[in-house]
Amino acid sequence: MFDKGLLTLTDIKKTMRGLVGLYILQAFLIVGQAVSLGLVITHLWSGKPLKEQFIYIIGFIISFAGREGLQWWSNRWLD
Repeated sequence: MFDKGLLTLTDIKKTMRGLVGLYILQAFLIVGQAVSLGLVITHLWSGKPLKEQFIYIIGFIISFAGREGLQWWSNRWLD
């Protein structure tokens, strides 16, 4: 449920738009994590060498760090 009393707070619409944007970006980063990790596991299972998987591993690390950074920033922004 959505409390309509929240809309009476100052700058709440701006804050809510920002949070929605952050959560949409976080969703894309979660998908990036899943895809890159899935590709690494699948390629390693197929017998491909680890050296060929570094681009996917870097993609996972960037997605993970980005998601953690967004979570930290949104928590700090709300406080």
